[in-house]
Parts: sequence; C-alpha cells; structure tokens
Amino acid sequence: MSSPLHPPKQRLLYFSSNYRGVGGGETYLFALAHELAHDFAINFVDGAGNEALCERIKLQGYPLAQVDYSVTSARRAAVALRKLCREWQIDCIHLNSRRDAPLAYFLDEWPIVMTIHTNFFAPTMGLTHNLRSLLMLALLRGVRQRITRYITVSHYSAQRLRQFLGLPAERIVAIYNGVNLPLTPPDQLPLSQRSTICCVARLEASKGVEFLIRALARLTSSTWSCQIVGDGPDYARLTDLVAQHQLQNRVTFMGALPYQQVLDQVQHARMLVLPSLYEGFPYALLEAMSVGVPIITTNVLGLPEIIPEGKNGILVAPRDVVALAQAIQTLLTNDQQALAMGQEGRRLVTTRFSLHQMVAQTRQVYLDALADRQH
Repeated sequence: MSSPLHPPKQRLLYFSSNYRGVGGGETYLFALAHELAHDFAINFVDGAGNEALCERIKLQGYPLAQVDYSVTSARRAAVALRKLCREWQIDCIHLNSRRDAPLAYFLDEWPIVMTIHTNFFAPTMGLTHNLRSLLMLALLRGVRQRITRYITVSHYSAQRLRQFLGLPAERIVAIYNGVNLPLTPPDQLPLSQRSTICCVARLEASKGVEFLIRALARLTSSTWSCQIVGDGPDYARLTDLVAQHQLQNRVTFMGALPYQQVLDQVQHARMLVLPSLYEGFPYALLEAMSVGVPIITTNVLGLPEIIPEGKNGILVAPRDVVALAQAIQTLLTNDQQALAMGQEGRRLVTTRFSLHQMVAQTRQVYLDALADRQH
C-alpha cells in the first residue's frame, strides 16, 4: 500500500510487435525495465505472438498480455490495448517500433513515447525497402501530434526524423543504446593470441554477411577462423557461398544462441565484424567494445557514431569486399592497433554508450511526456 512518503509508482506499458525472437529492440526494453524498476511499474504487451519474447517476459516476472496486431488491424488491437491500459491503470505507453504508429490514432487517452530503432531511407537497400519506408513515414506523419515524444538511437536518425515530421527538437530525442562493462574482467586470452573473427547478425540481406564471406576468401593471413552467430532466411544461400569459396574448414555457422553464449563468443574473438547495409544502433558492436574487442562495420546511416574518431574500430563502405578484407587483415596482423582499438572501445562504453546514461535519459523522456499530458 502506498503512503505520502511512498507514492504509488507510475505505470508504463511496453508494447512489442517484433515476431522474430529476442533481438536488439527487445534487449533494449528489458534493459530499461530492469533498470527503471525502482521508478516505474512495467507491464508488457506482445503484439506479434512472439513465443521467445513472451517466455523471457514471464521468466523475469513482468505482467504480460497479448494482442493480435498488424498495421491493418490497428483499430482492433487498440481496442484491446485500451482495455488493458484501463485495467492496469497505465500512465504512459512506450511503442517500440515505427510500425506501431497506427496504434497512436486510437490511444489518445495516454501519453505515448515511441522508439525508432531503424532509419528510414537507405540507398544501399533498394527500391522495395525505401518504398516501405515511405509508407512508414506517411503513417508517422499522420500521428505525429498523437505521439508525445520520439526516441531515436542515433543523432543521424533524430535529424532525419525532425526533417520528415517537421517537429521541434525537444519532441525528438537521440539516446544511444547502452551497455555495462563486465563486473569482472572476462576470462579471455590476450588479444594477440586470438584469431577468431566473430559476426553476430541475423542471416538476411540487410546484414551484409555475404560480403563478409567474400572478404574472408581474399585474406592472405593463414591463421584465422570465423564464427557467424545467428539464423535467418539466408542460411542456405550463405552456406552455399562458403562452400563455393572452399571455406568450410574456417567458417562455422553457430545458429541462434542464448544471450550469454553470444557474449562468450564475442569476448573470445579477435574482432567483431558487422558489414551491414542497413542498421540502427546494434548491441553486438557495443557488447564487443565492452569486453575490449575491436570492431569493423560499415559507414551507413548512424553507424559512424559508434566509431566517432576511428579509434575503436574501422569503418568501410557497404558492399566493398576489398576494403573489408583489408580491414580484417589489418586487425589480424597488427596486434598493437587491435589492442588499442579494443581499449578505446571500453573507454567509450563508459563515457558515451553506458547503460546508466541510456536509462537516465529515457527516464527523463518519460517524465517529460507525463508532464506534457498533465498540462
């Protein structure tokens, strides 16, 4: 029971419409829920029948409900959400994807915070993707006055969104994803004694894994192996590509692994490579940095903000197999540079990409959204 000294916590509803397991967007919500438990009561709603997500929510003890949501069924899903919000006495709704925008048409009783994890137009992704982005932008423009605050995961995305929606700067806040440094130093070989190239990515075209495989075929160093962690629709095509380049003895597809096993793979690697064509602000890169592993990624959209001065990793152009091979070769053969980049990555996690900063800034967004509604 609450008292004047201990007023009741305000209640947040976290809505997820991701249907593909527990990815970066869901990791983000769980991190917020855990860290904000002293300030808010958190309830989850799954809108996509995501069994893996629901299982994890239940294991962590959060109240959970499910609704059937798609862009075309937004009105029906919103009716169910309104009922849940009243039953749970929700104070603020957090939508975790731009595709949830249609719900905001029907949820005007509550302040709404929306996190947009991905960017909009990406020249590297072709016409179909960008037409879909145009549709999402039109939906967002239609509800821009219904959404109280927007969070983007990079300043690049925030700037683009302000331009697209024509909203004042205070309505759209860039907050980097954040992670903690390990409480104890990881049990790992010195970087100079490691030769494993690690890639953590869903096996789909946007992650650019095929360009990693083509780059590996160009390496001149004889001592390396590669572990690709993740699954997805391109598995068969990518395994065929590995066979075409006769890399079966060097490249291992690990499949989807539990979170802790992914971290174990990353912390024992020489480097982490993510050659994406399209990204938000991937946790895999931040987690590699947190354990002193240097990173290689592409200079698309907001990714250069993760390697702000080129001191904690190497940026290459998307689809540039030659440049990617050269970057990998550099980190395989230059122990001093690889070690320095790993150390700088750890420093950046504490100063720029910490979980504490992410949570504190997001807490303020919730408070601002709640205050706006009261006025």
